[in-house]
Amino acid sequence: MSLRRAAAIWLALAAAAGLLLVMSLAAGSVPIAPARVLAALAGSPGIDSDIVRTLRLPRALAGFACGALLSLAGALLQVLLRNPLADPYVLGVSGGAATFAVAAMLLGAPWWSTQAAAFAGSMAAMGIVFGLARRVLWRGEPRDASPRLLLTGVVVAAGFSAATALMMTLSPERALRGIVFWLQGDLNGAGMPWFALAVLAVVMALCMPATRQLNALAWGEQFAHALGVPVVALRARVYVAASLAAAAAVTTAGTLGFVGLVVPHLVRLAWGNDQRMLCVRAGATAGGRGHRAARRAAVPVVAAGARAMSRAHVPGPALLGVHELTLRAGGRTLLDAFSQRFDTGELWCIAGPNGAGKSTLLMTLAGLRAPSRGRVAFDGMPLARWPAERLARHRAWMTQQIHDAFSATVLDTVLLARYPHLSGWGWERDVDRAAARDALAAMGLAGLAARDVLSLSGGERQRVALAAAICQDVPLLLLDEPLAHLDLHHQIDAVTSLAGWVRAAPRAVVFSCHDLTLARRFATHALLFDGRGRVWAGPVRDVLTPSLASHAFGHPLVLVRDGEHEALIPALAPAQPRHAERAPLN
Repeated sequence: MSLRRAAAIWLALAAAAGLLLVMSLAAGSVPIAPARVLAALAGSPGIDSDIVRTLRLPRALAGFACGALLSLAGALLQVLLRNPLADPYVLGVSGGAATFAVAAMLLGAPWWSTQAAAFAGSMAAMGIVFGLARRVLWRGEPRDASPRLLLTGVVVAAGFSAATALMMTLSPERALRGIVFWLQGDLNGAGMPWFALAVLAVVMALCMPATRQLNALAWGEQFAHALGVPVVALRARVYVAASLAAAAAVTTAGTLGFVGLVVPHLVRLAWGNDQRMLCVRAGATAGGRGHRAARRAAVPVVAAGARAMSRAHVPGPALLGVHELTLRAGGRTLLDAFSQRFDTGELWCIAGPNGAGKSTLLMTLAGLRAPSRGRVAFDGMPLARWPAERLARHRAWMTQQIHDAFSATVLDTVLLARYPHLSGWGWERDVDRAAARDALAAMGLAGLAARDVLSLSGGERQRVALAAAICQDVPLLLLDEPLAHLDLHHQIDAVTSLAGWVRAAPRAVVFSCHDLTLARRFATHALLFDGRGRVWAGPVRDVLTPSLASHAFGHPLVLVRDGEHEALIPALAPAQPRHAERAPLN
């Protein structure tokens, strides 16, 4: 979405919110004409002014603030948990507020003490969840924290709910009416909306600078980290902002359901899942910085027949190098003291049986997983010393498993890969959209730019992920099973495009693949795992040989030639002849 269109939508929503505010001030047991409402707001004396400014305006502003807070909290938590059914109360904030508020009512505290107790309860719930999930929230290595965080919130909410039910059971009958009314939620005590409005401003200040990062987080934490997003800090910021928003809303108006769950979905249906707009729109709907140039111009994929670049060896550090690298997982040693350099102009295929360590190696090369021992260096500098966003401008990583939690167009999904080249809110330029369209065209997806990614087949979605990696415009691609789900035609097209992409500029590709015939045809080098801790690396035809491949996969393979064509295939015994007649079934 362009900044101009976004600004137009913001202005329209602001006008709609203002109109709804005037209508809410005009409605009531004593109807007041909108013109007289405006006059009262302007300071005109009289009974209308007293009704509007003293009675209705504080409640209307409190309702606006609470609706915006709940919607904003719902939108943030749905992204944080990657769960479209998450709402502001899913992490136990409302449960803590209810328990403390009911306790204050039973003690006979004044109304303002009840609100203070509700806020204290919300903060207590947030502190408990934060403490129990601190290892998840502050984990140095980004992983999907959503299930654990959600489970922690559900447990805390259940505990507070049980405590509230116990107090209501033991409370005197005369106190039950007030408790029930508060738990249902209302604005009778919302005579001072400034607290909710102040918290709304604070929460907006916390989350709006991070909306571009939230767009990446919506597609998974590892994907976001690979794009240079500070996932650990962002995770904590979103949780704190959403909890503050829910706490302020509960303190002001009690526990109100529906708003925080439904409004973000309504906004997505109307305007999409762009968090730069969703957070503002959700707040405005419920309540009634420029960018710098990219480091280099985007270069689309070229055909495989393009002229090859010079391959003369230039002394110096490798584009990507590993030294004495050891990888362990599940008590097994996958790689032991392995050293290798990956230079520009090379197309590496990583092959081997399932569970041998292909994905683990690719994640380690991308900086998404720490090695057990040894080091990985990009352009001569260890990965640990590269700032995440700067590294994302030099290497791209494609995951093997793709899960889309929210709807988005194919074009917008590919545009996410431009994140490292933008700043501020990251409004895409024409050059970014052109790069995305070129990448889609290279993958044969030009006609699907407006399609929803949730409507794509597995093969189409895989090609979208490939297009996104290319659109990131980096010298190194690390691709985990990029040919998975593709039919034979699209497998050949994809690997042909990657080979041409490597030849067109000083670039390199490292990808995992199970099709050894395609690897021998298009790759320049290969790395072969045997699943028992041993690995072979070198020119592809020296590594992917029948003998080494047979040893690695535990099954005999043969190299079949037919003129200029060849295929490395498994050796199979002749099929058993079918019997002419089958025995009848009993």
